[in-house]
Amino acid sequence: MRILTLLLLLTMLLAPQASAGASLPKVPYLTRLDYFILSSTVLVFLALVEATVASYQARQGRVELARSIDRWARWGFPTVFLLMAVMSLGFRLFL
Repeated sequence: MRILTLLLLLTMLLAPQASAGASLPKVPYLTRLDYFILSSTVLVFLALVEATVASYQARQGRVELARSIDRWARWGFPTVFLLMAVMSLGFRLFL
């Protein structure tokens, strides 16, 4: 169920980007919003990889390793997301 949810989230991140690309002006550089969307997409993809690896480890009988991976991800992904959001959206506000 987690993997399906992450796949749907990845699809939801990519669909608006494709449709908005036609209406926004073309610029030769990445904007702060582009960095945020790109890094969010990478983070969701990494969460998908993590869920797949943890599920595989649990099916192989390595339940403690799967729980350890999940515990790391439970704190690691939100922390990385907050750092990412501050760096891509709010960092320039303080300069």
